[in-house]
Amino acid sequence: MQAFTRDGEMYVATLGRSLCQQVVLLCDQVIGAIAEPDSPSVQRLFPDAAADEEVASEFRRLTEADARQEKTDRLLWLQTVCADPAGDIRVPRTESNRFAAAINDLRLVLGEWLGISSGELPSIRLTSRVYGRAMYDLHTWLQDSLVEELLADLAETGDG
Repeated sequence: MQAFTRDGEMYVATLGRSLCQQVVLLCDQVIGAIAEPDSPSVQRLFPDAAADEEVASEFRRLTEADARQEKTDRLLWLQTVCADPAGDIRVPRTESNRFAAAINDLRLVLGEWLGISSGELPSIRLTSRVYGRAMYDLHTWLQDSLVEELLADLAETGDG
């Protein structure tokens, strides 16, 4: 495994074929959960937009379908990024925010499945808590290494 590094206009990380396949499978699971309208495991992806229940409900009615589709599209895109036979993840600089958002969505749902955010163990689709925690840690590491590279780029250009 190798953290993200910048290679020209790309950010490149190496996970290996097996771990990339696990990311693809996890994307499938989260996409399935997003498709379930009342899935408690994805509530963190669609929090209430207002404290007022009526306002929150109306906002959700107007925006949730588009938000679900956007998150699904990002995860489908992430699957293509992780489909490299060599196990490399190549993210164009222009798509780095998209990658970070997709990884963040995976981490939020994994956190819910593991009971990290709520403190209770929900029914989860993961093979084991150990596997789930390892996947959570992997996605945290991936996100962190990409953010570190983005910050280094900002420092180089004087924008940070």
